[in-house]
Amino acid sequence: MLQSIFIYGFVILVVYYCFRIDTYWDNGTLAVNQTDRYKYNFVIGVFVIVFFLAVRWEVGRDYANYLEEYLSLYYRGHNVRSDMEPGYVLWMKVFAALGLHFSVFFGAVAFVQCRLTLSYFKHEKYLLPYFGFLIMTGNIFFMWSNIVRHTIVIALFLFVSRLTMEKRRFWLYALFIFAASTVHFSAVLLLPLYVIFFLDLERFHISRKLQYLLFFGSLVLSSTSIWQNLLQYADVIFSLIGYDRYSSDLLLSIGGREMAFGPRRIILAMIDLTIIIYSKELRSAFRTKTFGFSHILFVIYYTFMPVFMDSMAFSRIFDYFQIGRIMMASYLLFYLFKYRRNKANYLVGLFVVMLFLLHLFIQIYSDNGADAIRYQFFWNHRLPSVY
Repeated sequence: MLQSIFIYGFVILVVYYCFRIDTYWDNGTLAVNQTDRYKYNFVIGVFVIVFFLAVRWEVGRDYANYLEEYLSLYYRGHNVRSDMEPGYVLWMKVFAALGLHFSVFFGAVAFVQCRLTLSYFKHEKYLLPYFGFLIMTGNIFFMWSNIVRHTIVIALFLFVSRLTMEKRRFWLYALFIFAASTVHFSAVLLLPLYVIFFLDLERFHISRKLQYLLFFGSLVLSSTSIWQNLLQYADVIFSLIGYDRYSSDLLLSIGGREMAFGPRRIILAMIDLTIIIYSKELRSAFRTKTFGFSHILFVIYYTFMPVFMDSMAFSRIFDYFQIGRIMMASYLLFYLFKYRRNKANYLVGLFVVMLFLLHLFIQIYSDNGADAIRYQFFWNHRLPSVY
């Protein structure tokens, strides 16, 4: 436990420091002063995240399965699962054929996850210190460790979404979604989201009253027995797109899924409510398309994830939108600490930071081995004797 606290604490501090960048006002527009030193620091920050993802051992419940697939290709020339998407298998085959250690492969995966995700804020680099902090405390690091193929798709989705916001081209968006579907076929479900880019994302906003209705309505609906009974039929629908292997019987094995309304879910609910309370002020402060898009992802996530929590297939799909919470929280923390800093906002900012840190600590403390949260290095363990 102490090792995990030290490792995660070290990464948080390094990433926050390395991603910091000077800001100034230029004719009423917030701008950044990007020096050569910042470029070097940014590379170091990315390297630290990638390094600890690369050399991890059994961090993420799916880690053992992904390790087995790679080692099978490395030693036997074929992977174990026959239903794994060809793009991801090809990527493994290339690294295995070159005789590269599994940590190198995991490092390459982590680089794609991290670098493409961070690129979403290419034009708002002042958010990256907070974004990096939230990656480590807001469950994204553990998603990168666990649902690996899903998070590669999420990274590709964020990257092409930023490109599409800058210049709307359906063929480019569709091409990236097709490429992502070779990593995990569920990526095809993201194709209809192209309609979002027809909105005026620089002005689009959902009122707080409607957000409260969606937030609390979702919690109420998720607890009703009628809805729970209907959900038993949900997984059948998604068998058509390869989600039949994600039956609800396997729900408890999902990394990061919290079934009971316990301390962690209460903490996250408090964070979501704080973002909703400040959403109008944030919309006024950040007149960017990236904010508008982040806000939509966030609303989709807190509206639908509680409702479909008990459906393995549906909940895996809405995991694609979980990144919206930390994107919006990044805007919130920058607003509270920098953009509109005063005593009240500063205290609220500290409150939000403490909630995220407490969430991480509870994850580490409550891990009995099954959650695969506590950090271990691969060099302290031996591979199974079969290899």
